[in-house]
Amino acid sequence: MQDWIHELYRDSNNILVELNKKECLDIEIFQRMANDCFCLQCVLQDKEKARILYSIQNKVSLHDFISQYVFEKEEGYQFLIHLMESAIAINRNKPVYFHPKAIFLDEHGENFYFMVIPISLQEWMFTTNQIKEWIEYLYKNIQTTTAFEIPGYLIRFLNCKEFSLPNLILGLKNLQQLYHPKRFSFLKKKKESSFRVQEAIHPLYIEEIKEEVSDNQTRILGMTMEEKAYVEIHRKMYELSETTLIGRSFGCDIQLKEEEVSLTHCKIVCENHRYYIQDLKSSNGTFLNGKRVQRKMRLKDGMEIQIANVKFVFHQ
Repeated sequence: MQDWIHELYRDSNNILVELNKKECLDIEIFQRMANDCFCLQCVLQDKEKARILYSIQNKVSLHDFISQYVFEKEEGYQFLIHLMESAIAINRNKPVYFHPKAIFLDEHGENFYFMVIPISLQEWMFTTNQIKEWIEYLYKNIQTTTAFEIPGYLIRFLNCKEFSLPNLILGLKNLQQLYHPKRFSFLKKKKESSFRVQEAIHPLYIEEIKEEVSDNQTRILGMTMEEKAYVEIHRKMYELSETTLIGRSFGCDIQLKEEEVSLTHCKIVCENHRYYIQDLKSSNGTFLNGKRVQRKMRLKDGMEIQIANVKFVFHQ
């Protein structure tokens, strides 16, 4: 599908794309998208240039969601099963762009929205390899604290002869029952499990302003630059590396002597020039701007971190 479109612009509210083969634009696809709750809302901005504007306001891409969230207990199963079921529902009669940055969720991860490309179905050649590349991305990037069998299962399933999304869903449900068996009383109805994060997940953006030039290349006019990050604790500055371990142990990069601090309390990691903080199951917790850190959370300049009675500010 990457051969069909190229992205002109993306910000926190919209994505503007253009079809590479403008003659393949199919207006009728918009009618199918209008009544489908799994589709990203979009408008045909320029019919002559075949430019489509997608609305992503209050949504976060699958890539950004997985980069920030660490799944606990059975959450990974609930998330993946719902994702695959949504993909099957949307992919029946529409050309879907299966890419981690073209699939979106609401901020609490309850609903999925897919980017549909309005090209004629006669031209659209869907292949199993597109889905396999998507599944491969998931097993390489999904983060879980307990259900480590999920990535291994996804790897094995990619090599199965009977590869299909329905079979993948069935396999995940069987695996969940094997590792997390449920016992239900005949007097009680089975409750459907659903996935929802308590604290909203937000997009991770490096803002870009793009402009077309005469040679059909894209020139970046402006981009936010990430600088070296540091924290200041007890009037001492600590520059942050790719992984900075904080705790009471001598082996930590930043050692805190307070008794309430765990031996390995938390860590700050740098990924793609962005910094995140993650609690390491400490006894007294890690707090970011007064809220307890329950997953890997994005750090921004000026945010206050608290470990026990030690407070310090993140700078970048």
